[in-house]
Amino acid sequence: MTIKELAETAGVSGNTINRVAKELFPGVFRKGRKTVFSKAEAFDIMTAVKKKNMVAPQNGEVAPQNGEVLQFMREMINQQQEFMAAVIKEIRGTAPKQQQLQLEAPKKTTRAELNQLVRRYATTVLGGDFSAAWRNLYSEILYRLSRNITLCAKNGRMSPIEYLEQENLLEPSCLIIVELLGEGSV
Repeated sequence: MTIKELAETAGVSGNTINRVAKELFPGVFRKGRKTVFSKAEAFDIMTAVKKKNMVAPQNGEVAPQNGEVLQFMREMINQQQEFMAAVIKEIRGTAPKQQQLQLEAPKKTTRAELNQLVRRYATTVLGGDFSAAWRNLYSEILYRLSRNITLCAKNGRMSPIEYLEQENLLEPSCLIIVELLGEGSV
């Protein structure tokens, strides 16, 4: 077995196995070559590692070969697969047919809703002048909330809508533009 295989089996790092192996078998290591340990050497290294809850073979007992371990693991996996197949078959037979999941459309963000309202205001009230729609909104915010959005945004080196979002003014802005939409259509 190699150091890596021993480390994986013991559940410790390769450095731990390397340290223990150098203490027990200093002459085995060759610079630049892969070190392979015999069964007896691997057994001695594994018993010297002493990790908590590690099940080590008893004295004189030889650890199972890789082929034996693989065969045992295959048998265990097959048993688990058979068990899971029986459980799934039982569930499918007894469980009522599930209704189709009802998917909901993603919710609009407040920012997207504000953009949509301003576009609607620009097209229905101002004849498609989008910049005027934003200016009207910002002037209404200035009069109602005493905030100069364009100046504050410029000072913060961001766009006006980013400033609205940062200062949690998107919802009040939506309410203001809805009111402007109501006035323009009357």
